[in-house]
Amino acid sequence: MKKLIFLFSAFLIFCLQTALAQNITLSLEGSSFIAGQTVIAKIGMERFSISKLSLLDSSNAKVPVGFYNYNYAKNENYAYFNLPSTLSGTYKLLVSERIMEAGVLKESNASAVFPVSAGNAFTITPVAVKISPASSYFKISLRHTAGSPLDVAVSVSDNAIKPVRNSLSLAVNEMKTLTVNYDGLNLKNDAILTLSSGAVSYNIPLFAPKAANETAQNQSIEETVSFEGALVTVKNITVIKNSAPVNRLIAGPLEFRNNAKSALHDVTFTSSGISSLEFNQTSVPVLEPGTVYSQYIWMNRQKDAAPGKYFGTITAASREGASLSIPLEIEFTAIAQEQPNETSSQQNVTMPLEKPGKVTVEKVNVSLGIPIVNFTELKETSAAEKRKNLVIALTISAFVIAIAFLFFYRIRPKTTVRKMGEYAEEIGKPRKK
Repeated sequence: MKKLIFLFSAFLIFCLQTALAQNITLSLEGSSFIAGQTVIAKIGMERFSISKLSLLDSSNAKVPVGFYNYNYAKNENYAYFNLPSTLSGTYKLLVSERIMEAGVLKESNASAVFPVSAGNAFTITPVAVKISPASSYFKISLRHTAGSPLDVAVSVSDNAIKPVRNSLSLAVNEMKTLTVNYDGLNLKNDAILTLSSGAVSYNIPLFAPKAANETAQNQSIEETVSFEGALVTVKNITVIKNSAPVNRLIAGPLEFRNNAKSALHDVTFTSSGISSLEFNQTSVPVLEPGTVYSQYIWMNRQKDAAPGKYFGTITAASREGASLSIPLEIEFTAIAQEQPNETSSQQNVTMPLEKPGKVTVEKVNVSLGIPIVNFTELKETSAAEKRKNLVIALTISAFVIAIAFLFFYRIRPKTTVRKMGEYAEEIGKPRKK
């Protein structure tokens, strides 16, 4: 019975580990890139979110960029981001997740290393298109980001894809939109639209729904879509509160998702009330349905804030009328008020800092009105958290063992114990012949 209980417990622990662990695959569309180019990665992973992505330089310092996510199949995602035009050298894209293994919290990850050099570059949005049976066209936004003016060639792999032009020119810092018509009844599911110029080339896949041929008939116009509540923040973030010394920079990402059934165009980000707030990008040309965009922001980047409380708002709005406002409450304290020995009642949260050529981490006293992942996605798991996960795993195992023991105890064969007097009475009785 002991062996059976042991094997059952070992099996349970194995199942717990298997449920928590997962394989992660990561591949890049290309082996080298130009500064200012869009980098596209295919990621195979359960429970994927862009908060699990990081771009690292050669010294493993994190480079702040805005990530996009496009889910095109179960556990299959396109993650993409625009390289800053000032980058040069070797960089690494890392996707990681912490998993439980043998009762110990460990990190599972996948990475891809690539070189970045200078040249002529442009970015695109989106990097994949989901064909809608209610529409007959889609748009791709192109933006010149680095180098000299360039000409972009447009080609297709399927005659059902019909771009309005075969090429277009981009002046320095110019943005243009390419309209592409398509025949939904005859479009293949593996169709590709290619945009290329010099060393920069993008292959944009078109994903057609399985029932496209059945539902596309008699639907030649776009559906009327309400964009009220279409733009949301991930994990329902509504209020951000921070407290920091006047010489402290606060930085981190905010994640926005398009919950509408159609794309949002020209999504702009503005702020009010806090003059020191800066955005990684002030606008996003296209945000596809279900796509999540990570907007990196900085506050007090010059580290010269005056002491006091500041109230402001971050607003995101699209051309279609979708909008979202996030209230901010920031308190900058005088340097003299920063105590070297903080009491245990204060909450310390690690925050990414921006320094020339390097992103580091400092501790900031932060009060969060609602738990958010945005400013803490770079937070390392503490020893207390590891011990907590270990205790949970051991408690579950002990509980199952106790249940199994009680079960076998109840079904075991029962042995009757006779008293000595009963044996004496039997001995005194004459035997029957």
